[in-house]
Amino acid sequence: MLLENHFDEIPDARREHAKKYLLTTILILAVIGVLGGRNDWVAIAEFCRLWRQRLSELGLGKGMSSHDTFRYVFAKLNPDMFQECFMNRGTHPSRLMARGFCALAPKVP
Repeated sequence: MLLENHFDEIPDARREHAKKYLLTTILILAVIGVLGGRNDWVAIAEFCRLWRQRLSELGLGKGMSSHDTFRYVFAKLNPDMFQECFMNRGTHPSRLMARGFCALAPKVP
């Protein structure tokens, strides 16, 4: 199952005009940023910009979300639903690492 399918059940609480990027894309970019060692919205957005070419090869780099977009989306997100989708569907960080997913995003200074 694709990582993006794990987040399909999460409702998008953003207003229509604020939906420049797909919710699943924002969530996946945030997960990749955290796996890459970033721990705040500014660092995650910068990480995505640094890895723009590789992410776009995976279909995730068509424009990059700003730190404000990450902050806004996660502020409106139901944390219990995100945790359930993330932890209970094979996307637990230890499973991603075991499958070599972290090789996508090594730490960048």
